[in-house]
Amino acid sequence: MAGFRGEGGTDLNLALADNVSPVGVYANGAVVWSNVSDLVIDFLVGPMSPSDPEAKVVARLRLPRAMGEEFTAILTREFKRGMERYGGQE
Repeated sequence: MAGFRGEGGTDLNLALADNVSPVGVYANGAVVWSNVSDLVIDFLVGPMSPSDPEAKVVARLRLPRAMGEEFTAILTREFKRGMERYGGQE
């Protein structure tokens, strides 16, 4: 994946499964929920209200709870880095 770096500035060389698009999936909303064992993020496209029947789940990320805790810490850290580097939304 060009343009992405891991910890310590090393390039990330990640292989994508055949059924994964290298450009990703567009989503304009998300619903986050958890249970005793998992953290789940449903990415939505359509109206901004998840309760609207027009909203469709286009991708689901399901992580074991321990990995979900690490994921949220990394996501928070990277979001803060992006804000420092690129600023907030206008």
